[in-house]
Amino acid sequence: MKHFFFLFLIAILLGCKSDRDNDDAATMIKYPTVVPYGLELKSSSIAMVLNESLFNFYDLKRNEIAEARNGLLPEDFEYETVFVNYVNVSKDEAPPTAGAARRLSIQLNFQCDLCKDAYFFKGKGNDNNIRTEILLALKDPSVQDHLIASDRGFYEFDTGKETVGMQGFIGFYLVLVDEANELFIYEIAGVNGDATPPVFEMAESCDPKSELSPTEGLVCFDAMNFQGNDRDGYAVPLKGQVYGDIGTIVVNDHSIAFAEGNFFARVDLPLVSGYNQIPVEIIDRLGNRTDSFIEIELEEVADDSEE
Repeated sequence: MKHFFFLFLIAILLGCKSDRDNDDAATMIKYPTVVPYGLELKSSSIAMVLNESLFNFYDLKRNEIAEARNGLLPEDFEYETVFVNYVNVSKDEAPPTAGAARRLSIQLNFQCDLCKDAYFFKGKGNDNNIRTEILLALKDPSVQDHLIASDRGFYEFDTGKETVGMQGFIGFYLVLVDEANELFIYEIAGVNGDATPPVFEMAESCDPKSELSPTEGLVCFDAMNFQGNDRDGYAVPLKGQVYGDIGTIVVNDHSIAFAEGNFFARVDLPLVSGYNQIPVEIIDRLGNRTDSFIEIELEEVADDSEE
């Protein structure tokens, strides 16, 4: 009788485990049983590095089309201690870099007869946190924005609204869901994301080492002494320094010519007596932008010749 009770208890526990496994099926990540075939990838906006487990070559230039290797099989993807095939983040040179504000234009198409659904995600690449990111994203109502449309096993997707918007290496992931709701994640490509805007300081001089790496971009300048009047205007000299990745400097809607190093410009400004706040825009070569201002206190000085 004791043996019967023991077996009965085991049966109950196994039944509970089976139910739990079914409940968790949608979040299970296993060795792949499905792979995309006829996979093609095109980027009209940025150059990328490719996952060589999927593609025959390493880099994808803008407006080129990458095609997957022929005859891809589940056993080509070894999911042992990791769940994606990591994109190489560097070979002979660093991966291409895209700015935070750049809008992605990536087209993807493939076939998958055993897929129920497919999604395209971007995420902070090459670490195990991407699994958690993707599982959370699949539960978010906005997941439909990442869904790849299917027509009888043929899938086609255009990123459309996606932006780079991240700092560091960004991976682009194809997530396949089979009829058993099991997930298979493939890191198909990657790019370096630069989401760091330039730094602006209102100062005559600045030290890039005290703020950030010069390659990230640092500008400082301040208004020097000037003369003028409301009739003829005010030509204000600006003096400072420019370091690192700076593409554009705009002061009060006037684009300023500059070279890296010491900075000097003379700008006509519409000033009024008292406090003035002059808008400044600093944009790096990848489109990251900083909006700031300089402060000018205008004091009227009596003209002795008019006495």
